[in-house]
Amino acid sequence: MRDDRHVRLAKHLATMGMGLPYNAALVDILKEIFSTREAEVALLLPTTDVPLKAVPVEEMLSNELG
Repeated sequence: MRDDRHVRLAKHLATMGMGLPYNAALVDILKEIFSTREAEVALLLPTTDVPLKAVPVEEMLSNELG
């Protein structure tokens, strides 16, 4: 389960404006940097706004739960 969240986070980051390339090395780095819970929180970061704008926590949670 831990690996799944980190893989999802790597793919999520690949869609952001900064354009981190998805690959196994990125997944390994994310496993070192983020706990499972931290990866879950990072998955809530929006990827649609460039540059990123502030988004209320409630909005991020409603998008994840909705």
